Amino acid sequence: MKKYLDNENCGDWKLFFDSELKNYGDKAIFGGNLNKTGTSNLIRVSDPFVKELLAIWSEVFFEDKVATKEQFLSSPLWYNSLIRIVGKPVFTRDWFLKGITEIKHLMDNSDKFLSPSFFESRYGIQL
Repeated sequence: MKKYLDNENCGDWKLFFDSELKNYGDKAIFGGNLNKTGTSNLIRVSDPFVKELLAIWSEVFFEDKVATKEQFLSSPLWYNSLIRIVGKPVFTRDWFLKGITEIKHLMDNSDKFLSPSFFESRYGIQL
């Protein structure tokens, strides 16, 4: 996985993973915080090897508690089992591509959530 996530590594073998994960933002999954249940329910890949790697990744890296304000602000928005809409972790490709990847990207300098109009202005996204 380390080599797959390394942007300097340009091996053709990465196309295999890219084809399995293209509907999920490619590498975006690995920046999230999905638990094993969230991974198996949300990420539908056909290859058993990729499916197993995703399950192992979630077992190793899932954090079920937020202990500090800094940890909360740096928590990933996407593919996070602790952040749900209609009971499911979410991913919004347009926001992700604009660099909106962590909770702090929704906040102002006073750690208050941005107003919808300020959010639209800052990121050029229509809500």
